[in-house]
Amino acid sequence: MSKRACYRFYPSGEYKLKQIFFDKDHFPPPIHVHAGQSIFRNNDVAISIAPELIYIKKLHIFLTIHSQGIQKTWKFLSGQQVELHNSASDPILRRKDGSIIPEVLLPREARHLAQPSYRPWCILQLYVEDPDPAVYAWHVSYSVLLQNIAAEKAWYQSVGVSNNGCHFGRMAHSKSMHIISRNVMPHDAVGNFCLELSNFFNKCGYLTYIYAHDFSPELAGRVCSLFQIPQAAYGQTIFYNYSITDPFFPYIAEIHAGKKILYYHNVTPGHWFSSCFPQYGQHLDSAQSQYPLFSSFDTVIANSDFSLEQISPFLRKDAALSIFPPYFSLKPQTVKAACPAPTLKSRYSLLWVGRITPHKRPDLALKIFDELVKSGVDASLTFVGGGRYDFPSFAEHIDACLAALPAEAQSRVQFMQNISDEQLAGLYKHSDLLLCTSAHEGYCMPLAEAAACNLPVAATPQPAVLETLNGGGIILDENPPLAAQAIKDFLTRASEEERRAAIPVLKQLPTDELLRIVKGDT
Repeated sequence: MSKRACYRFYPSGEYKLKQIFFDKDHFPPPIHVHAGQSIFRNNDVAISIAPELIYIKKLHIFLTIHSQGIQKTWKFLSGQQVELHNSASDPILRRKDGSIIPEVLLPREARHLAQPSYRPWCILQLYVEDPDPAVYAWHVSYSVLLQNIAAEKAWYQSVGVSNNGCHFGRMAHSKSMHIISRNVMPHDAVGNFCLELSNFFNKCGYLTYIYAHDFSPELAGRVCSLFQIPQAAYGQTIFYNYSITDPFFPYIAEIHAGKKILYYHNVTPGHWFSSCFPQYGQHLDSAQSQYPLFSSFDTVIANSDFSLEQISPFLRKDAALSIFPPYFSLKPQTVKAACPAPTLKSRYSLLWVGRITPHKRPDLALKIFDELVKSGVDASLTFVGGGRYDFPSFAEHIDACLAALPAEAQSRVQFMQNISDEQLAGLYKHSDLLLCTSAHEGYCMPLAEAAACNLPVAATPQPAVLETLNGGGIILDENPPLAAQAIKDFLTRASEEERRAAIPVLKQLPTDELLRIVKGDT
């Protein structure tokens, strides 16, 4: 086992070196690069960029600017401070001595922004990778460059936060909340929750800050690098979202904040990935080694009773405990003009929502659908969710399951991803049944979204799924012929009363309790 790595973190407001050990045969070393700040303001003058690299070696950093159709990339060594001269037609990068850094072609792996931005602001992308093929370490981070007042106003409007209500450029005070997560991605349950949490507490008079190791370019400026957590956080509220092994979590757990809140989203058991990606499965299971660190939090919130029970042995006896579902609003419910995505023509439309991963069991859904079509039901099945080709061997398995269906059944199956909220709302509102085959959940968001759209649900039993259903839904046998028969009976024979009983029952959101917990009221 080869172990090495160092990175820097704020222990008391200043950077100091700390060691973290990793097994490089299983996991990549922690590597993190950021531009020094999340928002740059520029009025036709050069901006100074001082990238921070959290790694033991000096590596090459790639800076790409995306603006008004311009896409340029430069390469320089970590530790160098550079100046970006951002003219509208020909931005250039200079070293501190004034010499120009030549442009380079962006590495194929780093082309995360497929199309240049035609917005009035720029996106700065930093990319770093370890050239050692045995390490597989890389990291991408994003910042936003607001070129003028008009661009600044347009950016604030695009992120849905007013200048007065946004924390950027404002001094923190006693009602500041620092929301931290390993990843913050849009259209992801954890990422959406972090963004909604920020919006909620902004409205409650707090200044909220979001930090993450990884986030998408569309969140540039809205989400900060986790290494920008300021010294001021050491007397305020830390709200950490745990959903996967985090190499930085031990040092976040050490922060002596005014109030430390842990939100546990649950972690998928690694055995579901043992056949298609065993290293990822081991990475998931390694989260258990971090559970003892939960005792450093004085307040613990979980997305379900099932999740809270799972980690209860690792919590402080005097910790305040609570349950809060991972949402503040259900987008399909709030979309006013639902525009359905293209659907297949059939008498009954079945919908399946979630990432195409082993524990969600899309293969079981295909088997159930096959039995349903064989029984003579005129139905179609639409899968909505990304990740279909994230795990190549599992993707091949799904393709094989699809190919094994009779031609008639194959023609009635479609896969969708990257659809809009309006299209998803349309699918929920124009489908006849949501099929859920997941074998593991902490809280099942598609069931809550279905409930918001009055869509009946048929689901295989799993503790958090049953908890989310809250007495509603059709509970399926995991034997495909029996499950298909139950769905057929519902589609063809259910009364209106039985249909209403198959809709999940949403619990009232305990937002008052959440606010009381954060404020520390007893």
